[in-house]
Amino acid sequence: METTQDYNSQIARWFSDAVTSSGQQQQEIAKLLGIQKSSITRMKKGEQKLTALQMLILSNELGVPLPKIGNANNTMQDTFNETSSSRASEEKALFDLAYTKVIELNNAKPPEERLSKFELLEMTFYTIQSISAKQAE
Repeated sequence: METTQDYNSQIARWFSDAVTSSGQQQQEIAKLLGIQKSSITRMKKGEQKLTALQMLILSNELGVPLPKIGNANNTMQDTFNETSSSRASEEKALFDLAYTKVIELNNAKPPEERLSKFELLEMTFYTIQSISAKQAE
C-alpha cells in the first residue's frame, strides 16, 4: 500500500516533468501559477505541495495530462507517453471547447468584471456539467 509520501513524490515528479517538457522558464511557470519563483524548486523536490487548482492550470496551459497516482509500475514519464483513449480525447475536446467559450465571454467583459483563473475553471466545469446533463436527457 502506498503512503501519502509516495503520492507526494509522484506528484513532484509529474510537476518536474511537466515544467521540463514545457520548455518554459521557471519564472514563466511561477507567473502562470501566481507563486514565487523559489516555490518552483521546492515543488520539484516535493518540499512544497501543489494545489488541485495549480495542477489543473498546468495541465490545461501546458497541455500535459494530469498524473496517474497510485500505480507503482507506472512512472510519471509513462503517463506523458501513453496514448489517450477515445473517451479521454472526447472529454479533452469538450473541456477545450467549453474553456475557449468561457474565455471568450470573459474577455468581452470590462477588465474589472473579469473572472479569476479559479472562477474561469469553475465556470468551465459548470458548463461541461450542464452539457453532460442535457446529453443524458
